[in-house]
Amino acid sequence: MIVSLGDGALNPGGALAHLNFLEPHLRTCLGFIGLTDVTFVRVGFDEFQDGRFRASVAAAEASVDELAARLAGPVTRLAS
Repeated sequence: MIVSLGDGALNPGGALAHLNFLEPHLRTCLGFIGLTDVTFVRVGFDEFQDGRFRASVAAAEASVDELAARLAGPVTRLAS
C-alpha cells in the first residue's frame, strides 16, 4: 500500500510517528477482511516539492520494484 505522510515526521522513528493513525487503521480494516500481509511504501515531503520529495519518491519506487520482484518469484502451476 502506498501512503503519503506529509513532511516525513510521521514515518516510523520520526518525531510524529506516534500520531500516525492511518497505518494501524488500515492494517485493522484489511485484517478484518483477511488481508494480513500488508507492506506500506511511504512517500513524504510532498508539500515541499524539493530534493527531499524527489528522494522520497525514488526510495518508494525502489521499494515497489523490490516488492514486485520478491512477490513475482517462481511461478508454480497446478497439475490438471
